Amino acid sequence: MNKIDYDIHGIVGIRLINPTQTDADFIDDKLNKFRKNLERDPDIVFSFKENLDLGPFNYLGLDALFTEDSFYAVSKKENLKIKIPFDTIGDKSEFIVESGSYDIPWLFDIINLTFLKKKFIPMHSTAFMMNNSGIMVIGWSKGGKTESLMAFANHNAHYVGDEWIMLSGDGSKMYGIPVPICLWEWQFEHIPKLLPKIGIQRKILFKGIHFLNYIHKLIKKSALERSFIASIFNKALPPFNKQLNIRVTPEKIFQERQKSSANLDKIILSFSHNSHDYKLIESDYKELAKHAFYSNTYEQSEFLNMYRAYKFAFPEGKNDFLENINEFQYSLIMEAFKNKETYKFFHPYPLKFEDMYSHLKHLADNN
Repeated sequence: MNKIDYDIHGIVGIRLINPTQTDADFIDDKLNKFRKNLERDPDIVFSFKENLDLGPFNYLGLDALFTEDSFYAVSKKENLKIKIPFDTIGDKSEFIVESGSYDIPWLFDIINLTFLKKKFIPMHSTAFMMNNSGIMVIGWSKGGKTESLMAFANHNAHYVGDEWIMLSGDGSKMYGIPVPICLWEWQFEHIPKLLPKIGIQRKILFKGIHFLNYIHKLIKKSALERSFIASIFNKALPPFNKQLNIRVTPEKIFQERQKSSANLDKIILSFSHNSHDYKLIESDYKELAKHAFYSNTYEQSEFLNMYRAYKFAFPEGKNDFLENINEFQYSLIMEAFKNKETYKFFHPYPLKFEDMYSHLKHLADNN
C-alpha cells in the first residue's frame, strides 16, 4: 500500500492511500510543509481509486449525486467523484476519491471542520508577528487582510498565515497553513523590494488584458456603445480582469521570516469604505467576535449547503456536530477573543500600503 502522511501542527493528521503522482502533487502543493509520517491514527483519510463504478445513482444538480447508501461530490474541473461521509465529518473520516483530479472538492472545508471539532477555530484572516506582537486581521473580501500583511511585510514582519488561521479555543495561540498569497497588479508598486520576478507569459497576459480594456473604453465612447460587440466585451472582460494577479509562495516574499505558530495579542477587524480617511477605533471583543462568527458562517455556507443536500438524499442521516456547529463555534470565538486588544480599522480601497502601515504600526510597538 502506497501512503503519504501529513501532520498539521500535531493537531490534524491526514493520510493519502494509493494516490497517483497527480493526486499526490495536488495535495502536496497545498500541505507540503506538513508532510510527516504519523505516529497516530489519521483524522482524515483520502483513499484514491481509479474509475469509481457506482452502479445506479441519482443526480443532485451538477455537483453531487447519491447511490443507495453513499453521497458523492463531483469535481467541477474534471467531473471526478469523491465519497463524502457526512455522518463522520469532524471525527475520523475516510473519503474515497476518484484518481486523476487536480481538485478535491471541499478539501480545506474538511480540514477546517476537523480542526473546529478539536476546538481550534478556523478564522478567515491573515496573521503576522511584529516586535513580538501577534496580530490577526479579519475582514470580508477586499477588506484589507492581505494588504495589511504586505504593509507590515515591508517592515520585516514575520509571516504566520494568510487566508486561514487556526486559533486555539482559549485564544492564546494561532497556527498558520501556508498557502500561495494572491497579489493583484495594483499592489505591485507598493512592495517593490518584496515583489518576485514576474514571468514573461504573465506580463504578456496583463498587457493583453489592458489592451482589451482600452478597446472597451473606446467602444463605450462610440456609436457602438449599445452594439453586440459592446455586449461581448461587457461579459468577457470581468473574468479576464480577475486574472490580473499572481500567486506567490510565502517563502518568496518572507524568506526566513516565517513562523508556523504565534501568540495572539491583538485582533483587527478591517473594513474598506468609500472615503479617503483612515480610522482606527478600539472595540469591544464581543462585537468583533460576532463579526468573526458571521464571516465564518459565510465561508462555511457552501459546504453546509452540501450537507443539506446529503440530508435531502438521506433524511435519516445526521451529524450532531454539523447540526450544532453555529452554537459551538460562536461560544468558542467569544471565549477566544476575551481579554484580547480588539480594534476596528476603516480605510480606502485601493490604498497605499505605507499609509495603512503608518496608521497601524503603533499596535506592534509594544505588547
